[in-house]
Amino acid sequence: MNKHVSQTFGLYNRFDHTVEGKGMGLFMVKTQVENIGGTISVKSTLNKGTEFLIELPVNFKN
Repeated sequence: MNKHVSQTFGLYNRFDHTVEGKGMGLFMVKTQVENIGGTISVKSTLNKGTEFLIELPVNFKN
């Protein structure tokens, strides 16, 4: 994971090519979360799983 962390939220980046997709999902989530003042981080353990932590501001105003 450490060598791919910079690519995780990149546009069109995919790590599992056995699943259908375009590689846009995490990029779009990160963009929207950051647009409202939040953050997203990732923690992954090989053969165990991946955890995404999304933190949003308490006083969110649209």
